Amino acid sequence: MPRRKTGLFSSNLDALMDTLTNVVGILIIVLILVEVGVGQSLRKIVSDLPPTTPEELQLLHDDTASQLADYEKQHDLIDKQRNRVAGDKDELARLNPQLTTLETSAELSAVPILDMASIQNKNLDNGYALDKLRKETAALLAEQQRLKALLDTTPVAPLPADKIVRIPNSRPLPENAKMERYLVAGNELYGYDLEGAKKLFQQEFQNARGRLEKERSRAPDGSTQIIYDQDKVVKFFEERQLTSHGLGLRVPYNQTGTRLNLEVGPRTGAGEPIETAAQFNSHFQNDLRRYKSSNTVVWFHVARGAFDAYLRARELCDAVGVSVGWELINSANVTEPITEFAVNRMVEPAPPPVAPVATPVPRATPIPKATPPPTPPPVKIDPPKKRLD
Repeated sequence: MPRRKTGLFSSNLDALMDTLTNVVGILIIVLILVEVGVGQSLRKIVSDLPPTTPEELQLLHDDTASQLADYEKQHDLIDKQRNRVAGDKDELARLNPQLTTLETSAELSAVPILDMASIQNKNLDNGYALDKLRKETAALLAEQQRLKALLDTTPVAPLPADKIVRIPNSRPLPENAKMERYLVAGNELYGYDLEGAKKLFQQEFQNARGRLEKERSRAPDGSTQIIYDQDKVVKFFEERQLTSHGLGLRVPYNQTGTRLNLEVGPRTGAGEPIETAAQFNSHFQNDLRRYKSSNTVVWFHVARGAFDAYLRARELCDAVGVSVGWELINSANVTEPITEFAVNRMVEPAPPPVAPVATPVPRATPIPKATPPPTPPPVKIDPPKKRLD
């Protein structure tokens, strides 16, 4: 058989096929090596992983289940919020027309709308007032607690001892009886001679009147009018410290006036204590024995808080046999105006307020009233007379 003649590219195709075959073989070998390397790497990774216990695996399952439950709750909450937002949008769409209607009505209305700023300011003022009341209440409660604590720690005062008081045998004052007065103040007895105190004051003033003058002027009737210096008069009697039977004499300032006052009151420690008066040779008992020989009544002016001292003094009078009377006075100090001389004003008094002029209002013709019945004469009740105790 005759041999087929080869073409021009027969040898070249064989070489190409050999090359392709070699490339495919190489690729197969590379793929095999890659598979082997991946297997080794996987075994290495698995071998490097720490071992997992069944408990840890169970915890992972539980954590996964918990996260899944939280996810479902959050998903439900988001759905509810979406539904709520959708409902709010529908409600807003429904209220928008009404709001537009209200705004239009407010613009057309003649009634002013309250200013929000003024309301806020009022709220702030009310808040400040409330805070102030709270602080005052807290302070009062603290003071109450302090007083309660003091009251709890205060010892109970013992009751005063019982006193036996003799009921007086009231008798009228004897006629033409002399009266010697005593002041009972605190725990002391004072000779209560107001007239003697005035005479002592006038005597001291007469001795020093030349040094106390301020100015002289001629009166309309032709007599000489003397004005004395108020400051000099007051300071003069402050320096003198006059005392009459334990009663101190004092002349205070009257800066807006032209007349002064004489104050007579007991000086602490200047009287005779009731314990000293209880002694036989005391000044008070010597006076009582002298009063007994004459028609003399001892009259006590008892100041507040001095009733116990008066009871002891009355016992001394009863022991000697001298008649006694007494009266309660509100204050142991007596103030008498000095009318014998005038002094200068140190401060001009303020002018009296001017009363507003009332505008006359026309009145209707009054209706004549019926003539009232005659008023009966007032009943005159004489004050109680002084009687012996």
